[in-house]
Amino acid sequence: MTDEKINIIKSNKFRLLYILTYAPVGIICPLIGQYLDYIGFSGTQIGIVTAVGTTASIPAGLIWGKIYAECNHGKRVVAMLCIMAATFALISLSISTFILFTIVYAFIFFFQGPVMGLCDAMVMEEKLEFSTIRLFGSVGYALAVFAGGRIGESLGLKYIFVLYAAIFFLAGIIALSIHEIQHKGFERKKLEGKYPRLLKEKRYIKMLVSGFFIIGANVANNTYFGFLYRDGGGTIAGIGFVFFLMTLSEAPFMRIAPRLAKKVTPEKLILYAMIISIARYFWFSTGPSSELLTAFFFVQGIVNGFILVEFIKCLSKHVKEDLVGIAMPTFYSVTTGSTIICNYFGGIMLDQYGSMGVYAFFTVYSLLGLLSYLTFKLYK
Repeated sequence: MTDEKINIIKSNKFRLLYILTYAPVGIICPLIGQYLDYIGFSGTQIGIVTAVGTTASIPAGLIWGKIYAECNHGKRVVAMLCIMAATFALISLSISTFILFTIVYAFIFFFQGPVMGLCDAMVMEEKLEFSTIRLFGSVGYALAVFAGGRIGESLGLKYIFVLYAAIFFLAGIIALSIHEIQHKGFERKKLEGKYPRLLKEKRYIKMLVSGFFIIGANVANNTYFGFLYRDGGGTIAGIGFVFFLMTLSEAPFMRIAPRLAKKVTPEKLILYAMIISIARYFWFSTGPSSELLTAFFFVQGIVNGFILVEFIKCLSKHVKEDLVGIAMPTFYSVTTGSTIICNYFGGIMLDQYGSMGVYAFFTVYSLLGLLSYLTFKLYK
């Protein structure tokens, strides 16, 4: 079998893996707030649950990233994380008390959180075309959020956890079928001191700072957009439909991102996407109707389609090759810390000022990311 055919097979398996690892997130993130509201949690409690869950992703990314980088069993690590996340999702079905649910939700994210970063690291290490593979994550997310909304509306919101678990189990099986990545020459003794070395990559660190604000608000948007949509006159099923349109629109923009990046540079493309993202949140803070939110679904496609592809590619090119395996999970862990802030304070703002107050906060918060990006001159 030729190298070209081998790469095609690898790419197809990774595309399927991205569909199956992003689909569970597409089921949970947009609807977890609605589920917690349904079982009687307050806005502040919703913020705490989601913040604690994302908090668990921070040490998880560092721990599992190190384990991944120090072994030649990366696919087994990813498969185990998928299966454990699915297991704890099923456990959460029988829990409705605040403390216990928060603990179980933290375990879900401890295993779910590192999966995306490790998948990115695998693709980068295989030197495959990242943008054409990553867009399948958006496709999986879009299909899942649409299905989750329909299932939540017709059967009950608790069934989103059943669907989440089933898809993650499948993801674990697919991960095991992927060619194992050999970290040749990266013996344990050479791995010592990797994190201190990573901290010396100045441009990488600067991008972490600006990404901290931008990515955090983007992820938290998945939790609170449903409240904005319902305040604008929408329904639970409508949340699933509009998220389907929003996330599906990311795929074509991810597809064209490399071509646009060649014309305007990746750094400037990220800058333009940041500006559009902030303008979007400001508009959200004015309380648009659900019809208008649906009509402008493609704005998320522009923002995430450009940022999620080009930001990751820029990060990987600013670190040494042997640091990619920990650079990606570290990025996800750091930006997860930002998501914690957005989820927690978003819940407080939801209680005090409603969904429009949440997005006023996101506007200011994202503006800090843009200002740091400009201050560090990362657009050059």
